[in-house]
Amino acid sequence: MRWSSIQSLLVCVLLLITSQRAFASTDSIKYGESAISFQIEHNVPSESEGDFSVRSRVDINLEDPNSKVRILQIFSSLERGQVEKLQNMLVASELYTIRARSDPSDPSSPYVYTSIPLCMLASANFREDLSFHLTEDKKLLGMEYRTFTPLDKCSNNQNIVTPDLTITSYGFALEPSLGPEIPKEPNFARGKNIPPGVVVEPTKEEQKKAAEENPSILRKYWYIILPILVFTLFGAEAPQTSPATASASGPATGQQRRR
Repeated sequence: MRWSSIQSLLVCVLLLITSQRAFASTDSIKYGESAISFQIEHNVPSESEGDFSVRSRVDINLEDPNSKVRILQIFSSLERGQVEKLQNMLVASELYTIRARSDPSDPSSPYVYTSIPLCMLASANFREDLSFHLTEDKKLLGMEYRTFTPLDKCSNNQNIVTPDLTITSYGFALEPSLGPEIPKEPNFARGKNIPPGVVVEPTKEEQKKAAEENPSILRKYWYIILPILVFTLFGAEAPQTSPATASASGPATGQQRRR
């Protein structure tokens, strides 16, 4: 009995140690050095801030961004002015806008914005669904609201904003993926099944072959051009008259005139 109890105790201790290690490793993978964090601001200003105030913090796991996104609400309660602002926006069906820095490590980086009619968010009981688009160097390229509520529910919205408003956020991140490449050469056979209006440029081999098949005019008609050229350059000159012939022809001409 003693040995069995000792064995069971050892098994329990081993299971406890293993579970602790597994939990620690999972937590470090989720939100450790391989995660980026940034703050979300919304267009509901507070007394100490400008047109936007900090609302939430987003943690994205870079090892598995498609499934590990955590969004935590920072404020515990809204100020009186914020409650009035949200209520007026809700009645007027204005846009609820959030923003975040594109580079969390650079406070001067440009903002990324997204908006949704506040009545749609209120109709969903302030449950928002967000998608975060990341660049190759793990910067924020864009945000997108995926919360959908028919607009007819917005017109009949009777929600009232309270100071203890809680915004429940869900989200996922998307990394860039390689899209289809434009083929350098058409997929269809050259000269066959070419769509109308498509001009296929000949390849270098085709151009060389065409040049060989279609020689120049000089090469094609050389046997005609060459004799003409030789005759033009070295043709017979007109006969020159000698002085004796010229003197003999002179009197003869004169005698003919006398007659």
